[in-house]
Parts: sequence; structure tokens; C-alpha cells
Amino acid sequence: MGFITNLLEGLFMNFLFGEEILGFVDNYFINQSDLNQILIVIGVGVLSVLGLISLIKHILKKTAGLLKVVLIFAVLYYVIIVLLGVDIWGMIFK
Repeated sequence: MGFITNLLEGLFMNFLFGEEILGFVDNYFINQSDLNQILIVIGVGVLSVLGLISLIKHILKKTAGLLKVVLIFAVLYYVIIVLLGVDIWGMIFK
């Protein structure tokens, strides 16, 4: 039972927690030359910034879409309730 537990913990749990992956990346990074290490860091930084810009752009698109829906409902409310004077609550609760 101890062998199976150690095997499962060593193979799967360490891999799931990222220890094995981080070990591979660490070994790969350390074995590179200084110039390649600098280029890897710059590349990861550039990709992170591009991803952040894309994320912000998509969030603003979704927010603008929701803002348009809210503005449409606000205009409809203004036209129906304020300008036309329709008493919706009075029609619902006669």
C-alpha cells in the first residue's frame, strides 16, 4: 500500500501541483546561455503585456455592451414613463 501511495503522490500529485513542470522549466532556463536567458525573460514579459492588453480590451468590450443595454433600457423608461406618462404599476396592480 505504501508503494502505491508513494507512486501516486510522486507521479500525479507533484505533477498536478506543478513541481515537476517548474523543475523542468528551471533546468531548461538554467542550462541556457546568459543571452538566451535575457531573451526568454523579455519574451515572457512581452507576451504577458500583450495578454494583459487583450484581456483589458475584451473586458472593455463586454462593459461597453452592457452599458449599451443599460442605456437602451434607460431611454425606453424615459420615453414610456416620463414622456408618455404611462403608469405601468397602475396597469399591473388594478
